[in-house]
Amino acid sequence: MKNSKLFGVLALALVLLSALALDQITKDHAQKEFLYSAVEGSEPKGVHDYSSKSMKLFEIGSIRGKSQGFYFGLTYVRNQGSAWGALGNWDDKYRIPFFYLITVIAVFILLGFLRSTPWGHRSARLAFILILAGALGNCFDRVQYGFVIDWLDAKWQLFGWYYDFPIFNLADSYITVGLGVLLFDMFVLEKQREKIIRARQPLP
Repeated sequence: MKNSKLFGVLALALVLLSALALDQITKDHAQKEFLYSAVEGSEPKGVHDYSSKSMKLFEIGSIRGKSQGFYFGLTYVRNQGSAWGALGNWDDKYRIPFFYLITVIAVFILLGFLRSTPWGHRSARLAFILILAGALGNCFDRVQYGFVIDWLDAKWQLFGWYYDFPIFNLADSYITVGLGVLLFDMFVLEKQREKIIRARQPLP
């Protein structure tokens, strides 16, 4: 049993470290390849003192006019806020401490959930690790740069619905996928576990 728990801890630690490394490596690559100064020949230091190149990876159909289509590409953006750029206009003396505080609270909550989650609930544990990796990945950006690097660009046109999705990064994806896995565990796998427990109970 102890060996099984040790293996589980090591596996989750490996997932966390790998996810964080991939997030930081891709952000660094995006900053090197897609960022250039708004003033030619100068180093872009300020949050807004830059321009960004974009690269289309693929486009299915067309997202222009009334055509149906999906676009996915790479575009460098410095996000001072949270998801969808929320709170990005706050003064730095409030914005930066607020996001640090939220991250610290989230990390402690996630670690508490990890500690209390039974070892058999592997999908829930994986979900918490993914969410933790996403929170830490974006926090590392805030500590190092004062903003979060976003670089994944998606937009679509479906049956008259055009949507330019806010540019995001892998850390954001970890959080989204983690929440999806957690919901699946709560509403699907938990019901299956309850059925198994009831089936094993002796008849009255």
